[in-house]
Amino acid sequence: MSQLTPADIFRHSNYKLQVRDIFAMYNHEWDVLGELVQNAVDSVTKKKEVAGEAYQPQIAVTYNLADQSLLIRDNGLGIAADDILKVVAPHYSGKEPSGANRGEFGVGLAFVVFASQAFRLVSCFEGQKSMLTVNNGYEWSMNVAEEVELDINRTVESETCENFTEIWVKPVRFPLFTRDKLSFVLQRFTAVGDFWAAYYNRDGDIQVTLNFVDEQGQAPFVQVPNRLWHPADYLSSLLDYETVDYLKLKEIDEGPRNVALPNYVGSGMVYKGKMSQQGQEFTFYALMCYSRYYKELATAAGVTSEEVDFDELVEEEEAGDSLVTMPEVDLYPGIFVCKKGMPLGADVPRPPRSGTSNWAAFYIVIHSDGLRTEPGRKKLSIEDERVVQSIARSVLNKMDKLSAYVISRVSPDTQQEAILRALDENRTKMSDWKKDHPLHIASLGVQLSVRPPNEQTLIALFHELIGAGVLKGYKVVKLSATDTYDGLYDYSIAADEIGKRAFEEWLKTLPTARDRREYANARQIKENLMVVEFKLNLETIIGDFLHKSKYHPSIKLLVAWEADEEAIKRRGWFLEKRPASDVRYYGANYVLRPSSEGVSKGILSTHVMLIKRFIETRVSESQSNTTP
Repeated sequence: MSQLTPADIFRHSNYKLQVRDIFAMYNHEWDVLGELVQNAVDSVTKKKEVAGEAYQPQIAVTYNLADQSLLIRDNGLGIAADDILKVVAPHYSGKEPSGANRGEFGVGLAFVVFASQAFRLVSCFEGQKSMLTVNNGYEWSMNVAEEVELDINRTVESETCENFTEIWVKPVRFPLFTRDKLSFVLQRFTAVGDFWAAYYNRDGDIQVTLNFVDEQGQAPFVQVPNRLWHPADYLSSLLDYETVDYLKLKEIDEGPRNVALPNYVGSGMVYKGKMSQQGQEFTFYALMCYSRYYKELATAAGVTSEEVDFDELVEEEEAGDSLVTMPEVDLYPGIFVCKKGMPLGADVPRPPRSGTSNWAAFYIVIHSDGLRTEPGRKKLSIEDERVVQSIARSVLNKMDKLSAYVISRVSPDTQQEAILRALDENRTKMSDWKKDHPLHIASLGVQLSVRPPNEQTLIALFHELIGAGVLKGYKVVKLSATDTYDGLYDYSIAADEIGKRAFEEWLKTLPTARDRREYANARQIKENLMVVEFKLNLETIIGDFLHKSKYHPSIKLLVAWEADEEAIKRRGWFLEKRPASDVRYYGANYVLRPSSEGVSKGILSTHVMLIKRFIETRVSESQSNTTP
């Protein structure tokens, strides 16, 4: 066994900055799993190209729920002893030919190594068995403690064995998935989900097994189909809802008019086809059905998260919000993309000004090998995103014309009953919420009786705090649910109400010496039309930044109820509490910033107000002042 140092892995000396740059490329719960599976699929696929039909590609996934460890083993090409260090180095790619591989940027294994605390790679290649272990990768890269050292070891020995690669990591920081949900994630979000197998309704070539070790140590093996999880394939098998082909409906609709046409011929409409735009060929697989069927299907498949309010998501989507943030591991309608037969994590929002209300009923997967993505595959290029949106709109418009055959038009009475029923359900839900989430802040003159259940209520609380004089200096100019940002505010406050150093730094930003003298003498800060963004949970804004739907340099103030600091850190960002002298915006005692290399490139921090912590501090101060 040989002891190694970071210099044996990294090409450049700024080791930790390279790792944090890689972290910023990823934002999905299943990224570690996705990268490991993608490498395994590439390995067995390339081996099959060489070995031919006699070879059976195999991938085994083992997840231990108790210690959150993950093991992926494949019987592919294996890794040569000389390459075992190279494959975990940032931006290395030994994948040739590049067109046969799903990975493109060479950062996947490096991300896995440093997103975990314990990493072990064992591989056999042409009679040599190699092992690489890396410990403390995450804590070392994120400076969790100064005394943490990166522990790297490598061994190489001769051994007679078939080529294989086995990678074990611990912990994997995704939710405590059930076996059904993990199987769904493998098919829906990783390279196990073969688009072409789903499109042509056949089984994929790879034998995939999932060994799910539960908290009792039970580990039943299940076979996971090497096929993309598409809801159209499961409506009939799980819910007994029959679907009908779009082309068949089109034939019926365009048929002779001397016969009575059926009003309702199925529970869902499926449309498979190809379309060319801008010199690229796109293949699509679409489903239209009642939006509630997605929830029913998710429940039947065992992939619903209790914390996800599906009905609210659908209501927001139907209301025309194109920036609805959908849950990552649940089943929901939308636009999804694949490349080289593999699902991508790229988020494709509904196109603006779509002109139909049936988006909440529409699920489409669009495939093209020419799609361009950023590293981490979380975002398509702007040009490709627009093309994909255009294709989705075109397909939906065609299906929408025949939607009455599968989505019956309810009568006004039935529609009214549905509205009243939804109102009763909402009242019941909020009654339970009030019992479980009380908010006692009468001492501050604020009347809100519960913790905010959503972003709109958080905005209401923010304004109650302003009206009660608890928050100072903020005056709303405009609030919007459809603009890119939530609000525009004027801010005017006496210098004595904020930090001394913050006031001095603000004066330096003024364009002229005359302005600086005027405001210094007046002891006043004044900013007009500053952008304020609201989030129930602060960490969710990072997804908007990474998806480029919002740009943090444009936002002067982020207002959130609370923040998960570990989730923020895992994405390569930092939440820092500022000393009182540095507080510019009243009540905003924190800043959110990307990793340190971002600051060095001129990326500024964003001021943050955490309402929950602010209220707790003020209530505590109020109680202290009234204590005799």
